[in-house]
Amino acid sequence: MPQSKTLIAYFSRTGNTKEVAQLIHAHVGGDLFAIQTKQPLPASFAEQKTVAQADQDANRRPELANQVPNFAEYDTIYLGTPTWDMALPQPVASFLTSYAFQGKTLFPFATNAGFGTGTLFAQIKELAPGATIKPSLTVKGGNEGAGQKLVITGNYQVEVNQQVREWLSSHQ
Repeated sequence: MPQSKTLIAYFSRTGNTKEVAQLIHAHVGGDLFAIQTKQPLPASFAEQKTVAQADQDANRRPELANQVPNFAEYDTIYLGTPTWDMALPQPVASFLTSYAFQGKTLFPFATNAGFGTGTLFAQIKELAPGATIKPSLTVKGGNEGAGQKLVITGNYQVEVNQQVREWLSSHQ
């Protein structure tokens, strides 16, 4: 019987979601994949927020710069995303609609500025039809609007790693 393959795909603007993805990778192994847009994201938070809101309002899906090689070979997918305006960032929606998730097990995880995840997890479920969606992990990341970018460092990184371990062990 072929061995199960694991993918940890993530989208990260400030590095917090990437950090959670790397912590998960340290525990479960597999392949890491950074979801990136073909058009670079605006450098300023204010401009990024305007672009993101316009994309969400128009349901625009930005073109991705890269694709997962041999996506069909992965059985288990950890999908990481920040929460943008209480919703799923459109680059992650692009990722989800680029692949067939039928028969795959999906473990969603998200970072947010402390205001919650809004409709994010419902959107993931809607955009990954046929996937078995496991309970999600939510971690407080930075608040870019308040000037807090990468915050999952030092002692807080240790705390987040404990949250990751507990989340992973709850699925076994």
